[in-house]
Parts: sequence; C-alpha cells; structure tokens
Amino acid sequence: MKKIYTLITAMTFAAGLIAQNSASGSADADVVSGTTSATENKQEQSVDHIKPISPVVNTQAVLVDNGPLVTHPGQGSGGADVSALISPLTSFGYNNSFSTLRMIADNFTVSGTWDVDSLIFFNYQTGSSTTSTLNGLYVAIYNGNPMSGGQIVWGDTVTDVFDGTYWSGIYRAQDVDLLNTQRPIMKVYHAPVTCNLSAGTYWVAWRTSGSLASGPWVPPITYTSQTTTGDGLQYTGGTWVSVADGTTGDQQGFPFILKGTMTGIEESPFIKTFALYPNPATTALTVQLTTSSEIKVSDLSFVVYDMLGNEVSRTNGLSNTFTFDCTSLSSGMYIYKIVDGGNTALKSGKFSVQ
Repeated sequence: MKKIYTLITAMTFAAGLIAQNSASGSADADVVSGTTSATENKQEQSVDHIKPISPVVNTQAVLVDNGPLVTHPGQGSGGADVSALISPLTSFGYNNSFSTLRMIADNFTVSGTWDVDSLIFFNYQTGSSTTSTLNGLYVAIYNGNPMSGGQIVWGDTVTDVFDGTYWSGIYRAQDVDLLNTQRPIMKVYHAPVTCNLSAGTYWVAWRTSGSLASGPWVPPITYTSQTTTGDGLQYTGGTWVSVADGTTGDQQGFPFILKGTMTGIEESPFIKTFALYPNPATTALTVQLTTSSEIKVSDLSFVVYDMLGNEVSRTNGLSNTFTFDCTSLSSGMYIYKIVDGGNTALKSGKFSVQ
C-alpha cells in the first residue's frame, strides 16, 4: 500500500542517515574512495531477479529518453552492460534519498500536448545484488527551473508513488574496473500515470528510498568521451544547486524516461512528415521527411550544432530519405535543424551519439 510521509518525519531521521550515507560517499555524491576488485564484491547475477514490469512501462511510446547511460554494452560481469565512470570524473552517482531530504531534477521540453503514462528513473544502492532494494519513489514536475522559481504542476515531493522496480541490466563501475558489481543500477517506476502537459519546458524532480544504508544514488548521463553531460540539479535539504563532478567541476545531467502519447505538435506547415533514427546513434542517422508543395526537399539543409550552439556539420541538397554520417562526431548530445535557403529553421530537435 502506498504511504504518505511528511517532511517533518523525514527531518527527524535526516542527521543520522546522512552519517550512514557518508560511508559510501559524501552526503550529496557517491565518490571514488579507492579501487576494489570485482572478485571481492561480486554479487549473484540472474535474470530471475528481475521483477515483473507494468504493462504500461512496456507498451507506451517513449516521449523522452534523457540519456545515454550505457557506455560499454555487454562488457560487464556476466555480459551485463556498464555505465562507466570515465576518468578524470570521480562521482559515481548523486544522492536523492527521501530520508535525507535530497532530490534530483532535470529538464525536458514538450511540443504540442503530452499525456504521460509512465515515469521511469534510474537508481542504485551500493552493495545490493541484482534484486532491487528500492522501495519508495516521490515525483514532482515543475513548470520551470525550481532553482529559479519554477512551481510544481504535477505530483509532489512527499507522496510515495512507487509502483515497482527491477534491475536495468547495467552496472555502474569505473572505466578501469568494468567487472565490478557493487553498483547494479535499478529502474524504478510509477505507472500508470495521469499527467497532461502542454507545450513548454519542464523539470522533473524525484527522490527515492531503499532498504540499505547507502544512498539511494542516481547515476548521471554518461559518455565515453564527454565529461559535461547536462544541467541537472540537486536539492540538498534547503536549496537547489547545480550538480557538478566533485573533481572536475563538470556539470552533470540525469537519465530518465517518460512514456505516453503526444498530440497537437506544432511544426512548420512546410514539413509534412519527419523521422530521425536511431536515437541515440552510433555511426549514422537515417532521416526521412516530406514537404508541402511550396518547398522542395532539395532546397533544404540538415544542420548540426553542439550544445554550445557551434555549427559542426551542414548537409545541403536533401532528399526524402538520407543518411547522416556520425563517425566524425564525439559522443554527446547535439541539436539538429532543417533549414531553408534563407537559413530559417523549419524543424529542430536533439539527438545523441554514443
């Protein structure tokens, strides 16, 4: 049965639990404290540990996948995937424990109207097996950056909406210790959900609880060759702060998945249909589009920008289906635009390269 807790109750236990969490890392981040061999910390790995997944989590369309998280597919213990902590970064994950008044937040943009049906997040507790020890989830959606006055428009931070959890098939480990199994990453979800969002930029904030003393921790978005991964926030019991790696100072983003349906997307009337896949990409993107009779596809260009707004690639003279070569791009997030001869954007979005 879902339970409603109050912040007053949480504050009663905060001080003691922060001290417990410090054994695995600082109160706000789980940091490298020395390399431990995979043999000493090996946990049993079995697909039998994966709990049944809500049908909603399995079947709804992905509205946003705020990743990536996996850096080394199939290279972990037993063939599991790995989300590697890439040197010189030193923070495995960041605290979003309900008991210690921590929370993690990151942003997403809605086009048209979204009916969100399921919310999926990623957490771990150091020392668990692949049987999840998570047992609580608290989620709020803000209509703007909570650090700058954004207000909650859905959910709250004190009502437990936990519906299930299971192992993601991913371990969090250092890049020099890929077989380490101390940090199996779990998916924790709330589904089904009734959440209607109109066009705009939102922030989703979540906190979790678990049966172990460690964390829970949220692993950041991870690339193999990029150490700044986003603009996530952490609530530290009294204020929101930007999340940065404790050693490099590089700001971090956080993975989450929203599923559901979208309607009423406002696009340029000149772009009739558009598809871009796969996203994330590895070596190439396939782009398909059709236009209205007023525009020739061959007059359009596909322009790619890095997250600082620098143009990194331009493909002119498009066709209805074309392939964009990603091999010259470093791992990371990019912005694309379909522009006409006057460089007016008719379509834009984001894609990532792994």
